[in-house]
Amino acid sequence: MAQVFLGWGLVSALAAAGGLLAPYIYYVRRHGRRRAAVQEGLIEAIEQVRDAIRTGLSIQDALAGLGHSGPSALRSEFVTLSREARLLGFGAALVAMRDRLADRCSTSWSRR
Repeated sequence: MAQVFLGWGLVSALAAAGGLLAPYIYYVRRHGRRRAAVQEGLIEAIEQVRDAIRTGLSIQDALAGLGHSGPSALRSEFVTLSREARLLGFGAALVAMRDRLADRCSTSWSRR
């Protein structure tokens, strides 16, 4: 109320609006950077898996190797995939990885 009486109401309103919008803007920018890093990492990972299969490795071994030498943005995901493949089975681990990496804003495939 003192802000209104002193004539600072507009400044306070603008500061409040900025304070409310700042986290949203931060989240949107961070999500965009993460999405771009994942998409670039997936391209690199697919190329590495292709090359590993050409050298005679199985798909599971190639994906497990990406946990050590894959794109840095996805390395932890491939370590998790390898661990879950041993515990849950390869198919279930792939589905779980797909769900973790899914872009909630643009996914159009059906989930099973």
